[in-house]
Amino acid sequence: MQSTAPVWLTDRVQLLDVLRGFAILGIFMMNLYGFSFYWAFTESEKAGMALARYDETVSFLHIMIFEGKFYSIFSLLFGVGFAIYLKKSGTEKNVLRLFKRRLVILLFIGIFHLLLWSGDIVSFYAILGFLLIPFRRFSNKELLILAGFCILSPIAWYALRMTFPGVLDVSQQMIGFSIKMDERLGVHSEKDLANALAGTDIFRMVRLNLDGIIWRYGDLLFQSRHFKVFGMFLVGFVVGRSEFYKHLAAKKSLLIKLCVAGFIIGLPANYLLALFQKQPGYYQLTANGMKQTIAYAIGVAPLAMGYCSLLALLYIQRGVKIFLDRLAPVGRMALTNYLMHTFIGILVFTKLGFGIQNWGPTILTIFALVVFAIQVLISTWWLRYFRFGPVEWIWRQLTYGNRMAIKKQNSKNIQNQYA
Repeated sequence: MQSTAPVWLTDRVQLLDVLRGFAILGIFMMNLYGFSFYWAFTESEKAGMALARYDETVSFLHIMIFEGKFYSIFSLLFGVGFAIYLKKSGTEKNVLRLFKRRLVILLFIGIFHLLLWSGDIVSFYAILGFLLIPFRRFSNKELLILAGFCILSPIAWYALRMTFPGVLDVSQQMIGFSIKMDERLGVHSEKDLANALAGTDIFRMVRLNLDGIIWRYGDLLFQSRHFKVFGMFLVGFVVGRSEFYKHLAAKKSLLIKLCVAGFIIGLPANYLLALFQKQPGYYQLTANGMKQTIAYAIGVAPLAMGYCSLLALLYIQRGVKIFLDRLAPVGRMALTNYLMHTFIGILVFTKLGFGIQNWGPTILTIFALVVFAIQVLISTWWLRYFRFGPVEWIWRQLTYGNRMAIKKQNSKNIQNQYA
């Protein structure tokens, strides 16, 4: 019986790491709204920020270009990873056992992250990852049909909640419970919450983030994020099982069609999404909220697929490939870099660090690009001497139950290292 082991370095598909690196940038761009507490500023405070005259336009573009698209790419890659995992050597029982252990460890990493920042998505991925296992024997056609149903189902679910308010929606009860828990700690408004989370009392911050776990999962349920993420999991599983990404040149015609369709459908829908989000009402189950739900369901997944297809087409071009490969080290250390964003957020935006409280979307965009450029440099340097990112190294050791050397021995042995 062959034993299961991590993916070999020579078996890694560089494009997948490039896409992960690309997704990390977009996720950080949107998460900065949370890290910086921009959501708690009054309109007068926002107007007094540096470069504030550009902020409304930049925020609109963030919604149109970034919001939802990059976690969708990451969700797709999660599904691809599941397909790759199933192809590992060893019995199916052994492989699934390791995959489940991998998810459990990821869940605990996510729970730890939630104590520092309630916007974590890792624990959510780990929970939904278990639901992939029963679908491993479905045909590609069945999986794609189910994926389409999942991606579009938030429209029907939102309509049902509008028709029967409060009856079908446990998510609002969870959010309400979290708010009541915060009030016991003297937090009665968004401004109170932001001041507490950005203060110097780390124990109070962790206590509020504990309450925030309930709020976070209530919010994810309200947004029907489970349907959206799982739908992209299934698409990724089909892509991974077919090894589509290994035959880009042969699939160029299909990639062009996917790219064109993704942008033709995605850009107008996301433009409307950005317009609709300028008006309140989503959480109050209003007609405008329904418009947002429809625009999101129709536009986000196609545009995410359009981005992936465009990058794949560019990756075929040798000159562009050399440039895009610079993103791969960030993708290989995706979990480390994702978690590092939270520590950067705490350092920069809370009083435990610099306590900066006057950056709007324009400055945050510049900041995100600078941080990402630094992560590219650091990840490239790190992987020159080490085989894994630090968090990935811990994750893999716990998954496989044995100690793995993290340092590379020498350049001649690189091909014999685990990736």
